[in-house]
Amino acid sequence: MDKAIALALRPDVILVSYGDMLRVPGSHSDLFRAKAQGADVRIAYSPTEAVKIARANPERKVVFLAIGFETTAPANAMAAWQAKREGLANFSMLVSHVLVPPAIRALMVSSSKPGAGFHCTGTCLHRDGLQGV
Repeated sequence: MDKAIALALRPDVILVSYGDMLRVPGSHSDLFRAKAQGADVRIAYSPTEAVKIARANPERKVVFLAIGFETTAPANAMAAWQAKREGLANFSMLVSHVLVPPAIRALMVSSSKPGAGFHCTGTCLHRDGLQGV
């Protein structure tokens, strides 16, 4: 988050992010505070909105804060591909994707309660591997 905040505070940058990331604290601040200090921080519902912002603002650097689980990576990749295809040299991403299954596996292995499980929708990780529900 500190890198995102530092980028947002640059006058030549428009930082685009999902709305839920604006309150995530960095070491000393968050994106809402950066916005209050004059940073151009914009909320998007998809990474392709950041591509549109880059297209509309060729004189500014547009950085999409591409944070999420493995499920958001394909949409982020598509936005990068689209920006490259359009020749948008002012578009870039600050990327931090995480993988859920390894974290859940680690929790399951270290669990002191053998019957412990996770409530989830769609796909669950059981001791035997991924299973649909």
